[in-house]
Amino acid sequence: MPGNIKIFYNIKTGKEYGDVGFDASDFIFDDALDTLVLILFLTDARVPVREALGSRRGGFWGDPYLTEFESSLGSWLWLLARANMGKETFRKAEQYATQALEPLKTWELVTSIDASASNDEHYLNILIKLTLDNGAIKKYNIKIRRLA
Repeated sequence: MPGNIKIFYNIKTGKEYGDVGFDASDFIFDDALDTLVLILFLTDARVPVREALGSRRGGFWGDPYLTEFESSLGSWLWLLARANMGKETFRKAEQYATQALEPLKTWELVTSIDASASNDEHYLNILIKLTLDNGAIKKYNIKIRRLA
């Protein structure tokens, strides 16, 4: 079997979530990079107390098992769900996206990460460009539903 079970980003139902796909008789597989990107975006990374939303700090069950090089996997993008859209929010979204994908550089899966944020009526859009070691560029357009 090639790669890992592929996770798809589903935004059609009004709620964003990752889901696995099936073809006629089995899971759909990929080369792992697509799935890693989604996992890093869809996992709410733990934030310091000063950044918490009330008592919510995020994080996931695997945080205690990470090494000193990976203090928390995932992104802080969940902090922006209720933010007003503007230059400061876009700057934070780009920063949080790049920070979330840094493990891909540590694991030597990509050589550079470029993120740019914008919005439309209902979503914060984040365009990601990852440069692979062979010079190829993979693009991802991640949409995060705005709650504000």
